[in-house]
Amino acid sequence: MKKKIHILYVNDYFPELFNITFTNIQKYAEKYNYNINLITERKFPDWHLHYEKMQVYNDGKNDDINVFLDMDVMLHPKFPDFMKIIPPDKVAFNENYNISEKCKLNKYFLRDGRDIGIASNVVVSTYLTHDIWKPLPSTITPEKGREITFIREGDIDEFCLSYNLAKYGLKHCGITWEPWMREYILHTGTSDRAMALKLAKFTKKNWEELS
Repeated sequence: MKKKIHILYVNDYFPELFNITFTNIQKYAEKYNYNINLITERKFPDWHLHYEKMQVYNDGKNDDINVFLDMDVMLHPKFPDFMKIIPPDKVAFNENYNISEKCKLNKYFLRDGRDIGIASNVVVSTYLTHDIWKPLPSTITPEKGREITFIREGDIDEFCLSYNLAKYGLKHCGITWEPWMREYILHTGTSDRAMALKLAKFTKKNWEELS
């Protein structure tokens, strides 16, 4: 089985937090035999930085399962192997919202009718659902992308994932459906750096004490 974890980490963003989150991800990867792909170079420079997550489409095309984690996500090594808990015919993510609240809808969203927006901090796909990472067609330029995402330009990655979910009619599921599972994945956020770092340090210490 070919298994890969992808993390977007361009320009050494927030290294104090990354050093904490990455340590746990490495332990998880070693435990379940995942390769780690750090996305450190830009390949879509005309787009918002968040769109670089679509590098997973090419980087993970030969893998059985691809896991994307934002650099501010803490993953405990005791969390089950994604390969064992995610049905191969489904895309998995923990958080979603109504995409119509953030982006302009096109015919694929209207035809699909689910109005699902994917929060991109943790997304899991398999060889059957890899289309979720496909970059937007050339007809949607960066300029049009800025018009589509009417809340903030940085939502373009979530628009792309949600677009593909609708376009290909992909099925989906959650990741932490049991209460105990939610204790092993934490998205700290980075809008308040001091709070994010404090939360990461507290969680790291708590996990170490419980181990």
